[in-house]
Amino acid sequence: MTTKSLLHSSLLDNQYYTSMLVGNGAFLPPAEDILAEEVLGSSQASVTFSSLDTLAAGYQHLQLRYVIRTNRAGANNDVIRVELNGDSSSSYRWHQLAGNGSSASSSASGADTAMWASYVSTQDHATGVFGAGVIDLLDPFETNKNTTIRTLGGTTGAITQINLTSGAWFNTAAVTAIKLFQYGSTMDTGSRLTLIGLK
Repeated sequence: MTTKSLLHSSLLDNQYYTSMLVGNGAFLPPAEDILAEEVLGSSQASVTFSSLDTLAAGYQHLQLRYVIRTNRAGANNDVIRVELNGDSSSSYRWHQLAGNGSSASSSASGADTAMWASYVSTQDHATGVFGAGVIDLLDPFETNKNTTIRTLGGTTGAITQINLTSGAWFNTAAVTAIKLFQYGSTMDTGSRLTLIGLK
């Protein structure tokens, strides 16, 4: 079957193409690759993706996709935090906007030992309920700017909440390690964290 191009001023010029692209270049989506993945077979306090200068060489941005549940009892939700290059000093800033379907709230920190990412489920949620989210690390290998993240995530169950978070690490070093963790709890069996490289 041939296709007529609408790029021309008239449908009567009888120029036909044998491709559905009708003379246009092919659309090539951004390249992305799974660089590493952790699926927890038992509870674990944190997950660290390291040697990123080698593992993620050639990628401009990084993305972390996660499905997490923690073992915290007596809490409606828990917060995933991000630490870079093992730096636990107060060199992080973050802002968070949250909504539960009926109201919205916000919070921020001008100096923290890690960045907030998003709320996730706890053991107080129904069995099988996990929080999910996507963390984008923008230009993590550039050494002339501070590394920034943006996160979209949330959870449902004992409490339903969605979060949009931005954060910054006030350090211009190239990122070589990313640690995800919570204060005072561990990630439960079945939690999955996937590191993606974006060109």
